[in-house]
Amino acid sequence: PVSCPLPPRHDPDAPPWLDEARGLRAAYERSLATHGRTLVGRVTDADGIGEVLTVLARLADGASPDEVGWDAATILAGTQDVRAYYEEAALSLVGVGGARRIESWFYDHTEAGALMRRLQGALREAGADRNLWYYVLPATQAP
Repeated sequence: PVSCPLPPRHDPDAPPWLDEARGLRAAYERSLATHGRTLVGRVTDADGIGEVLTVLARLADGASPDEVGWDAATILAGTQDVRAYYEEAALSLVGVGGARRIESWFYDHTEAGALMRRLQGALREAGADRNLWYYVLPATQAP
């Protein structure tokens, strides 16, 4: 697996996934400058990743899609924006690491990846449509 050094916690009062995402911003910006493009942008831009994570955390904590004001397509698009943000940041931290290796790093070694796993479980347990909860994680990442 890829080993990407994550930034140390900066704000102990922030949720760990939010503090982590903020800490990766410089790496994300370096990747964007190097490659000149990003896959972030389905629901938000890089400035809104924290807000997307906050909504996803509310869902993982049991809020319904109606309560957060997002439909299934927006939830999935939000998870894709977060994943793209992290994977693009990882590229500037380790260079070329292989798609599955960076994917596994995200889901297995980051706070945001753990949040995605928790979100998938919460949606499944709440009885959400399989087409929603199943695609929160890639099929290559066993729940």
